[in-house]
Amino acid sequence: MIFAQIITFLGFAWKFSRDTKFRYFVFTVLPFGLVSASFILTKCLTPLKKYWRIHGISVALFLDDSWLIDSDQVFCAALAVCVRSDLWKASFITNDEKSQWAPCRVIEWLGIVWDTIHATI
Repeated sequence: MIFAQIITFLGFAWKFSRDTKFRYFVFTVLPFGLVSASFILTKCLTPLKKYWRIHGISVALFLDDSWLIDSDQVFCAALAVCVRSDLWKASFITNDEKSQWAPCRVIEWLGIVWDTIHATI
């Protein structure tokens, strides 16, 4: 689904004939389908990834899965708040059921268990 507040920016005007007025249509879902969805998502997230990295946030992104890394638990929690806020400001809707926003030392990401306690993958 497209974020409701930006739907008007994903539209176009069409005039069916000379005698009619323009009608405005908007997309409520990704207009290009699933074939190019991953490419478009990657392109949309690239400026955010660059912004985060310029500001010293170590982040890894793969399509709609990401994680950030920091050695300090309190600072990592603050970074998570910043990243979540930036995503919201960029009109991305996070899946809170799937997301892990609190710092942790063991996590499964992309089907791989990352364990920073025992330094294993």
